[in-house]
Amino acid sequence: MASECYDCPAGKTSEEGNATCWDCPAGGMSVGNSSCFACDAGKTSSLGASECTECAAGTFGEATGSMYSCGNCKGALYACVACSVGKYQQYIGQTDCIDCSPGSVSANSYTGCADCGSGHFVQSDGTNETCSPCSAGKYASVAVDGNCTPCGEGTYSPGRQLLQEAAPSAE
Repeated sequence: MASECYDCPAGKTSEEGNATCWDCPAGGMSVGNSSCFACDAGKTSSLGASECTECAAGTFGEATGSMYSCGNCKGALYACVACSVGKYQQYIGQTDCIDCSPGSVSANSYTGCADCGSGHFVQSDGTNETCSPCSAGKYASVAVDGNCTPCGEGTYSPGRQLLQEAAPSAE
């Protein structure tokens, strides 16, 4: 016969009339003797956490669901998600990523961007991106997104060179 009720430890909660406590879901937390609360945007937690941590640089906090499905829980769940191709985030605890400048690619685990440089273009398949050299007959005086510019009539480019502009045709 129980003569008293006990507080749930930090990272756990229960509903009225329950005989046990359960873990707060990932993306939520409790400090003990309370409901589970969602981490703020830009932060997340593991299952059964008593505190939230900021998303690392190169990631951002994205809402992934609702804590209301866990009973005695409040708010939306957040997870830290890697920035997508062509974006970066240099600071911790952020809620979105920043577009790289045209002619540059995500670098350093999405914490910055690297300029491709002249004679190159950004090639992307939506999952990966690379700085690719211009092919023969094309040039880029500055790095570009998409394709390099075809050389005009009477000019040529041997390709795979860092050219400021297409050289005059040698005859």
